[in-house]
Amino acid sequence: MTRQVRDGIVGYANGLAAVCHHLCLNICNAARIVETLADPITVAEKELTRAVEQYIDEASDTIKSAFDKAFRRQRERKYDNCSLIIQASSQCPQDGTTHGELLQKIRQHQTDYPAGNLTNFLAELQTAERGSLFRFDEASGRYSFADPVYRTFALVFFSKSQPRKAKDIIVEFKWDPKDTEKSDTFCYRSCRTGQI
Repeated sequence: MTRQVRDGIVGYANGLAAVCHHLCLNICNAARIVETLADPITVAEKELTRAVEQYIDEASDTIKSAFDKAFRRQRERKYDNCSLIIQASSQCPQDGTTHGELLQKIRQHQTDYPAGNLTNFLAELQTAERGSLFRFDEASGRYSFADPVYRTFALVFFSKSQPRKAKDIIVEFKWDPKDTEKSDTFCYRSCRTGQI
């Protein structure tokens, strides 16, 4: 498996073994793999893209509802504030980011984005009316997704709009169905450390 695919799966999984399993299953489905293969096969990056799209389509109604609330615009503004904040936050470390770091990340794409907008909409994204997607840790001064699944969903959601280079990638799927405990441990360790 190439580092690019491995890093992609690890990044999307966000440390969650269930998401890692789900993405790998979706890759198998996209590549029409229905049983354990004796030898590795080559799959194109389009299968990974399809797997990500399928993950979004299958996301729970609770997650979709939270994001629908966050993305809902009450009136037309110059900036799609919540979308900008969620996208930028998804690119930050899992343990969160400070107001200043997040503002810097947003300004990489929107150079004149006002700090006041970030302050106001970060506060809104912590409320039930906006899906309670974020939390603030006063001890560290960091904002982060309230649930790691939200960051995973945001990573996958925003990756759909990013163009990818079509490359053939060798992916090796090895799984022992008789040893589920070892397989689960392997997947969890892989998602956490990037060692698939």
